[in-house]
Amino acid sequence: MCAKPRRAAGGGDASRCRDRALHLLGRREHSAADLVSKLRVRGFDVQVAEAVVARLSAEGAQCDARFAESYARTSSAGGHGPVYIRHKMRGRGVADSVVERALAAYDSAWCGIAAAALRKKYGAPPADAAERQKRFRFLHGRGFTPQQIAAALRGEGEDDGG
Repeated sequence: MCAKPRRAAGGGDASRCRDRALHLLGRREHSAADLVSKLRVRGFDVQVAEAVVARLSAEGAQCDARFAESYARTSSAGGHGPVYIRHKMRGRGVADSVVERALAAYDSAWCGIAAAALRKKYGAPPADAAERQKRFRFLHGRGFTPQQIAAALRGEGEDDGG
């Protein structure tokens, strides 16, 4: 049976932290703040974690802009709107300017994304005003603006796909 390697003082901790960070980044993108948090949960000192993440950012292995683009892509594909996505990314420590650049790529698509979410959940157009309100609340909860929701509700029955 192999013995566990001993932790070296100082540099060894940073090396292990870097290895763990690269392992996490190899699975999916993470924001810098998210990565530091995950490393802290795994027992690494906050200063070591921050230094490792800063170095990985400088090397290009970690990038908040790449994380924001990835998160916006997967969340919008899941039927979430810009308000929801913006809130989630800010909660993960991504700068507002980075968030806005990532969301700008979808400016012309939000109404179609909202309409697709409606079609997926409800199928047929609303039968009455009460049903319209129910769908409005559904999309509002998914993070769409009132203007995007109104446009999606108007075009919900169209066959153009959004």
